Amino acid sequence: MPMTVRLEYESKKSTAALGQVFDYTDAIVRLGHEAQTESPLELLQFVDPYGNTAFNKLQMPAVLRDLRRLLAKARTEQEKEALLGIEKLAMQSFNKLLYLWFYGD
Repeated sequence: MPMTVRLEYESKKSTAALGQVFDYTDAIVRLGHEAQTESPLELLQFVDPYGNTAFNKLQMPAVLRDLRRLLAKARTEQEKEALLGIEKLAMQSFNKLLYLWFYGD
C-alpha cells in the first residue's frame, strides 16, 4: 500500500486544495532505512509505515533536512517525484498552522 502524505489542520480537517502526495514506491520508509546505516535521520525515522505520523511547523526544518538526505539517495524518477512532492508540502506548512501527516496502510 502506498503511503499518503498531506497537510491538515490540527482538527484533522483535510486541506485538499493544498495537495497531497502518494508515495507508491515507499521511498520514505525504504530509503529511510538505508540512510540509517550512515547516521540516524532526525525525524523521518519515526514515520510509522503501518500507522499515522504527524509533524508540526516547528519540526519542519528537521523534516526538510531528512527529505534532502533521502532525495540524494533516490534512484528512480518516481522516488524523486514523491520526495519532491512531500518537500513542497513541508514548505507550505511554514506559512500556515498546518501539520504534515504521513498515513501508512
